[in-house]
Amino acid sequence: MQALAGLQLASGWDAYYIGLTFYALSTLLFSWLFFQSRYIPRILAAWGLLASLFEGVCAFAYLNDRGFGAVVSVNWYEIPTVFFELAVCTWILATALRAAWTRKTTPATVPPIAVA
Repeated sequence: MQALAGLQLASGWDAYYIGLTFYALSTLLFSWLFFQSRYIPRILAAWGLLASLFEGVCAFAYLNDRGFGAVVSVNWYEIPTVFFELAVCTWILATALRAAWTRKTTPATVPPIAVA
């Protein structure tokens, strides 16, 4: 019975790292799109590319060999991606607030009425 319980607990972590690998692929895709579109600064998008690549490689390596957790601590896999996502959220929010503030403070220009 203990062996079955241990198998269930171990398989839960496998599912987590499989999901983490696919999450890293999706973050890599979105970082690439941000890099190409220049919607955010390119240095930030490049950080996202590197962070998601690191996360994906670490998760995949941990799935293949449990000893990889001794090389790179499993607590560090997601940290670069978390900082990237926080920076992107802050950047997009600041850009939107700046645009909204500019619209409020800029006086509306009314085109002159043409008299015929």
